[in-house]
Amino acid sequence: MSEQIASAAVDEHAHHGYVTRKDDYLKRLRRIEGQARGIQRMVDEEKYCIDILTQISAMTKAVQMVAMGLLDEHIRHCVVGAAGGPQAETKLKEATGAIGRLIRLGDVDRIEGIAENATTEYVDDPGAHPGYITRKDDYLKRLRRIEGQARGIQRMVDEEKYCIDILTQISAMTTALQMVAMGLLEDHIGHCVVDAAAAGGPEAEAKLKEATDAIARLVRS
Repeated sequence: MSEQIASAAVDEHAHHGYVTRKDDYLKRLRRIEGQARGIQRMVDEEKYCIDILTQISAMTKAVQMVAMGLLDEHIRHCVVGAAGGPQAETKLKEATGAIGRLIRLGDVDRIEGIAENATTEYVDDPGAHPGYITRKDDYLKRLRRIEGQARGIQRMVDEEKYCIDILTQISAMTTALQMVAMGLLEDHIGHCVVDAAAAGGPEAEAKLKEATDAIARLVRS
């Protein structure tokens, strides 16, 4: 009888914490993959930098919500389930490591530093194209990789891979997305904002407000 109870305890933790919400996570990850494709399309069509940054902020927030849900379920299921056992310390260390990676994603100092440094460089250009036009192919290549990462994370959830391994891939994808956002923001400030400031008038104030609002969204996401 005691062996049956022990076996039941092992079976209870044989699946990962997110398995009961697997379909919900897959649905959300498919939406995130769609967002990645939409952002690629915006860059390919040379849409306005701020509109692209708005979509990147929305995608980043959606990814982070998935990460927080997985982390919560990992702690409730895997960490608490291992309490008092030989793997308790390992599970706790894995969870705190994942939390550390998620916290480090919010590189606020770097985002705000872009605003200070980019304004020193004036680009004498009529402004017919967005600031990122010279790096468009690079952004598209990076966004295609991000879309591939989103598909890979879906596959990991579908195959019920270990929560921490999924969170590691989510951190990598979010970092890649934020690097694209920082590049676009730098291009926007160095091109659109600086050009408008040189021209003066109400447009200069409008461009500056757009940039500061975009920074605020990136810091919050």
